[in-house]
Amino acid sequence: MLTPEDAAAYWYARLLSKSISQEETAALERWLAASDENQNAFSSYRELLSTADGAAEEILSQKFEAELNELALKRRTSIRRFAALAATLVMIVGLAGIISTTIFSSATPERYATIKGEINEVMLADGSTAKLNTNTVLEVLVGPDERRAFVRSGEVMFNVEKDNKRPFIVETPQGRIIVTGTVFDVCVIDGQAAVYVLSGAIEVKPANSNQVTLLSGQSLHIDHYGIGGDVTAFDPSTVLAWRRGKLRFAETPLEDVVQELNRYFTKSIVLGDPSLTSLPVTGEFDTNDEEAAIAALTIIFDLKKEIKNDVIVLSKEQG
Repeated sequence: MLTPEDAAAYWYARLLSKSISQEETAALERWLAASDENQNAFSSYRELLSTADGAAEEILSQKFEAELNELALKRRTSIRRFAALAATLVMIVGLAGIISTTIFSSATPERYATIKGEINEVMLADGSTAKLNTNTVLEVLVGPDERRAFVRSGEVMFNVEKDNKRPFIVETPQGRIIVTGTVFDVCVIDGQAAVYVLSGAIEVKPANSNQVTLLSGQSLHIDHYGIGGDVTAFDPSTVLAWRRGKLRFAETPLEDVVQELNRYFTKSIVLGDPSLTSLPVTGEFDTNDEEAAIAALTIIFDLKKEIKNDVIVLSKEQG
């Protein structure tokens, strides 16, 4: 097992390589949050690099990067020896500008979460707000050079304070969103992501497809493989009705409606007959009133309701 000093050296090598992945960045944050010893080891290297006064990206050739990674992984000598080497590298190449200061500004991100059926709005450290939909996990780091949010799951509507010097970056498993100040919604459900812009403009970089610019009224869906679809228009009164505790549907297949309702209701709903899945639903439901939603569906489509193993089963009435 690596010592804190060895691990700190490894993480610096990964950062210097400029090929660190989103998963590795998340792992680094977890490692920093694990103990004060980890934070202190990491800070010692940060202090060394903070004295650098030049950019050295041209000097960091692929060979140098490989050697640095190998050194970080295999090093078993004293911390003093590596610190001396690191100080020498600082003097030669000036590495300070390469490392994101957001990672260093706060070892432990602020974490916000909602349970099933809960909606909550929070104020972030920079004055921005985030409204969390049902069953959502959000983590936020605010630093001097950038602001970074991690939507782990669920849905968040951001109202970002404008700051041209500090971009606001939203990370999801499917891609990255970059803004300076705007209002937009990010939804991460079932391994896919969707982004909706209410005002301003944002940049969206899916994990495995080209970056696109979204303007007010536009949306983008990103699939399980991190590939973005076409830029499309959306109806805010439908997509964002959840902010008022409502769900709106227009000619939506019953199967999709049930899936959405299940994000909010305590008891899951299932369809007992495959022929029901494509029935079109148009209407508005209250996310806090499961009984009313079930009653509406049974009346509209002449269905019967049964409760089996704490699950609500909707099926055709037998005529």
